[in-house]
Amino acid sequence: MISVDQALAFRELALPYVLAMASLALWEGRRREATWWAAGSLAFAIGLALHAWMVSGHIGPEARAGGGWLALGGWAFVLAANQWNGLIIGAGVWLTALWVPLALLGAGALRDPLGHRLLLTVAGYSAAFLLFGRDNNSYWGLIYGPLVAVSLVFVPGALRTLWRRARGSLA
Repeated sequence: MISVDQALAFRELALPYVLAMASLALWEGRRREATWWAAGSLAFAIGLALHAWMVSGHIGPEARAGGGWLALGGWAFVLAANQWNGLIIGAGVWLTALWVPLALLGAGALRDPLGHRLLLTVAGYSAAFLLFGRDNNSYWGLIYGPLVAVSLVFVPGALRTLWRRARGSLA
């Protein structure tokens, strides 16, 4: 089995998860754990910078014309990434446009450590995908797609809570 630090060493797409876990460890008062998450993130940043520096001398101008990862794909890219989820892979964009906001609502409905981790991971990847990823990178949705689907389990409870609170404020 691959560990989180190994995943981060192989692919930068593990970074939102690592940052979410570091934030929650710090928020929950586990400073030592947060320090280790931060140290892993720093090691990743140093490794990435060294890699970029070493590779930059070997890349010609024609290879640089492809554009960077900061593509600002917005909500369209988040939806494209979520269409890779095995449960809705054949569905149209309309279903994905409902699926993702409901999943974020469901992830935010849990008020326990698991819920906080679920929300930060799903929201973190969704937020990162608003900014990063070119059109041909939508397969990145496979990384957090299962967590998006799990988040939907908590949607009925979240909607009940919203309905009760809305009715209570109207009375």
